[in-house]
Amino acid sequence: MYIDFHAHTFHEKIVDKIITQLREHYKIQPVGAGTASDYVARLEKGNFSKGVVFCAATTPEQVIPANNWAATLMQNHKELIGFGSLHPDFLDAEKEIERMKELGIKGVKFHPDFQNFFMDNKKLYELIEMLNNEFIVLFHIGDVLPPEKNPSCPKKMAMLLNTFPNTTFVAGHMGGYLHWDSVIEHLTGRDIFFETSSAAPFMTKEQIKNIFNKHPLDRILFGSDYPLFDPAIDVSYQQKAYGLTDSQMEQVLTQGFKLFS
Repeated sequence: MYIDFHAHTFHEKIVDKIITQLREHYKIQPVGAGTASDYVARLEKGNFSKGVVFCAATTPEQVIPANNWAATLMQNHKELIGFGSLHPDFLDAEKEIERMKELGIKGVKFHPDFQNFFMDNKKLYELIEMLNNEFIVLFHIGDVLPPEKNPSCPKKMAMLLNTFPNTTFVAGHMGGYLHWDSVIEHLTGRDIFFETSSAAPFMTKEQIKNIFNKHPLDRILFGSDYPLFDPAIDVSYQQKAYGLTDSQMEQVLTQGFKLFS
């Protein structure tokens, strides 16, 4: 059985709005409905036993509802691992981190580009210090702006690695969506996990070759970025695009379980 390390599911009251926003921002027609039930059905079809799901709080006021949603997903669907959300401007982070532990939340996802903060923000560093190496910390990295002008980028991720060497970090989208030359410069070979979603269709063959040559395979995790893509379909596409053997792909699909053991 496999684990998908990057997915999003949304409450039925807002799912249609979110799907429209995703389509307009990424210029991609999402293949999934964006609901937990649809995602779980696709996981089962693709031989996945677990999926890691995110819901980033775009404002401080959304932190508690986002974490409640993560807990609800895990209560209602044994297949789902809900990551929590924090925001640099949230005022009672220490208390919320303790509540996240009580809810059984094992990881936190940050999306600087949607949450409107830069990764070198002092308040972000304070949050990661509070997490105290007790959570997996996944970052969305990259977007259309050049790395130095973008809220998230591989160089800023490398600075966090230098400051918090004992934290388990995961860099989304093969280290940085549209920033793969910077990924090669700043992140490959470091003790950080990359997850594979929403990357291969936009990378050059040379970028793919360089990243896989320079970054350990045991630090690469399969991600689908559902609802943009379908995990059951994306496995074969990613294997071909990344040039992986069957045994290598099996490793990428399964080693994410180790982060929760």
